[in-house]
Amino acid sequence: MPSVSERLAGAVPHIAALLVIAALAFAGYQWAQVQQQQLEKAALATEFGVYRETLERQTRELVQLEAQKGARIAKTRQEALDAELLARQAAQADADRLRGSAGQLQRYAEDLATSLADRARDAAAASRCTAAEGRIRQLSELVGALDDFAEQAATAAEVRGRAGLLCERTFDALTPEP
Repeated sequence: MPSVSERLAGAVPHIAALLVIAALAFAGYQWAQVQQQQLEKAALATEFGVYRETLERQTRELVQLEAQKGARIAKTRQEALDAELLARQAAQADADRLRGSAGQLQRYAEDLATSLADRARDAAAASRCTAAEGRIRQLSELVGALDDFAEQAATAAEVRGRAGLLCERTFDALTPEP
């Protein structure tokens, strides 16, 4: 019967082979782990790249939308300013026209009143001008009323102009700057 040392000597190559196989299996396992980690890392890098591209695209779109919004706000402001300016100019032109017309009518009424006074000095003409005097007085009152109306229209135009400025300031205050 072989001795224990002979038995062990015969088992050493088998043990060494088993150790080599175990070492190779462990190395293969470690290599598989490293490969798995590299695959996961590559997948994460790809996912992060897609996320970053999506985020950059969305940021560009938001910037573009904000720029468009700013342009719309600026255009609306300019349109409001232009409309207010046109309305103010039209109101001022109307008021000027009314003042001019009232002034002309007032001068005409004064000329008629002067003419009537000159005729009234003549006693014979005075009796003939009594009816005309009443009409001229009515015309003078009408011209005075037109003058009052022109002043009211000018005042209304000024009030509307101030209201337009107030509206513009309120709009500017409520509208965020781009």
